[in-house]
Amino acid sequence: MIQVLMKDPRKIDSWRPTNFWSRAPIKFGSYAVKFTLRPLGSIPGGSAGSGENYLSEDFIKRLQKGPITFDFGVQRFVDEVKTPIEDGSVEWKESDSRVEAIAQLVIPQQD
Repeated sequence: MIQVLMKDPRKIDSWRPTNFWSRAPIKFGSYAVKFTLRPLGSIPGGSAGSGENYLSEDFIKRLQKGPITFDFGVQRFVDEVKTPIEDGSVEWKESDSRVEAIAQLVIPQQD
């Protein structure tokens, strides 16, 4: 038996401006899309913690300083080679399917 362990080299040490996306496409009738969330403007400063819940603590500190806004976008299915639906390991490149902003997600300032 061969076991392959992959470690993501991108350690998330703080809730700083980060793009988020859906891993798998979602089908709506005759359309298939992947979702993206991109920070709009700057996310108010926080500080990275070191405990077990450091990302939650950082996020709470940032929300206490101001709202956090994201553009909510979609990438549309093009074809099975460039934007395959059944293979979640293939990146949908923006050169093949541009991200279309369709809404904004606003997380209001709060305690």
